[in-house]
Amino acid sequence: MIQKTSDVELLVINDGSTDSTDEEVGRLQEIYPGEIEYIKTENVGLSATRNRGIDESSGAYIVFLDADDALLGNGLNVLREGIARAPHAKMVAAGHISVSESGSEVYHRGSTVPEGSCQRLRSYLLDKTISLSNGAVAMHRDTFDKYRYKEEFKSSEDLPMFAFVLANYPVVVESKAVVKIHKHRDSMRHNVDTAKAVGELLINEIFDLGRMPVSVMGLKKAFTAQRYLSISRTCFFGGDYSGCESYYRKALLVDWRVLFKLSYARKALKAWRYTRRK
Repeated sequence: MIQKTSDVELLVINDGSTDSTDEEVGRLQEIYPGEIEYIKTENVGLSATRNRGIDESSGAYIVFLDADDALLGNGLNVLREGIARAPHAKMVAAGHISVSESGSEVYHRGSTVPEGSCQRLRSYLLDKTISLSNGAVAMHRDTFDKYRYKEEFKSSEDLPMFAFVLANYPVVVESKAVVKIHKHRDSMRHNVDTAKAVGELLINEIFDLGRMPVSVMGLKKAFTAQRYLSISRTCFFGGDYSGCESYYRKALLVDWRVLFKLSYARKALKAWRYTRRK
């Protein structure tokens, strides 16, 4: 079912897929003539595809759905309620349902967003008490006038965007879920090469003084250590044990207190043992 009303435009961008997208969109265009705009590109990546969607659309609020996202039947109405309740907000953040590869579902309510730029950013980047997912948020077009998705990033491209909005604009929360998001272990965020390629670039992209208020800069050190730990873990599960060791050491150099995060320490120790056996 297409949740299409006169105030909604539906744009489908095929980013170089080799599946049956052409046929499926063509079938839907026959059922809903004039309701679906279709664009094909040559595998330019998520960031460039989202930016293309921004350029090609004209609505005040934009919702991005990835290929494996499924909007729930009342999803757009829930987002509309948030917009109506707080028209000054530049982002409506709703809940979502995550679906594992086995088909099990977990319901995530829309996260509480505290007042103040620094507190919101800490909650999102460090405490992980704010969970945001493309497909479960509607962002006002104004936010994209100041910042766009970083097209060089092949993973974690949503982190700088969400951080930018949380630090600079008012946000309203809707607790209801609006989308089902299918999780895959082979997704880009779990890819060792892409995680290492983004590496430190992500840190500097998020904490850019040209975009972010000075008040949040005190969080950079803690996020840097956490980012290195995250890459270390990705390397471990990807079988890159020397990379796991290297990024764990980087985290230690930034903040020795990461020693108390035992799950990361155990992985680094196992990686050290694996590399010494060779």
